[in-house]
Amino acid sequence: MYLWKRDLNEKDLKDLIERLNENASLAYHIIVSFGDCDFEKFALEKLGDFDKIVSCRIFGTATEIHFRRLNDSTFRTVVTSESKLPGLDNMESKDLEVSNNKSYYLWGKKLDSKTWFETRIPRLLPYPLDAPEEFVKLKAVEYRNKESGLVEFIRFNGIEGEGEEGREEEEGK
Repeated sequence: MYLWKRDLNEKDLKDLIERLNENASLAYHIIVSFGDCDFEKFALEKLGDFDKIVSCRIFGTATEIHFRRLNDSTFRTVVTSESKLPGLDNMESKDLEVSNNKSYYLWGKKLDSKTWFETRIPRLLPYPLDAPEEFVKLKAVEYRNKESGLVEFIRFNGIEGEGEEGREEEEGK
């Protein structure tokens, strides 16, 4: 696993995202803003107004950009990747144990082709998934400290659908 971290202003962060988007098959983003959370297929123009973003995760199969607001003009930015990325100076290699194929169920049960519903959340949940399954899982890779076994990083790497049978199987474990 390779790791790069910096505190960036908005302009430098946008430049970084544009550069990485050219090389790193970024597929989805989760944007948390004041009073909202959007999970969509990634498109640079959908990031919109950075003034409202509290945190964001942009990810694909091998790379994730994760940033969160520190103050009005600075974002703590962390890039994790399976390989060293061009244009990121001082990207360090971390010797961590990799736990592939992790997944986390997201809230809601499918209503129609793009909408899920959860009674505990006062709005419909659109997920960027083109699949007939009832439930949605966020796929991830966990990186653990080899000595302690504790998770140090989680890198999102995709989403997938899950049918009722798979969910019942998972709950029975």
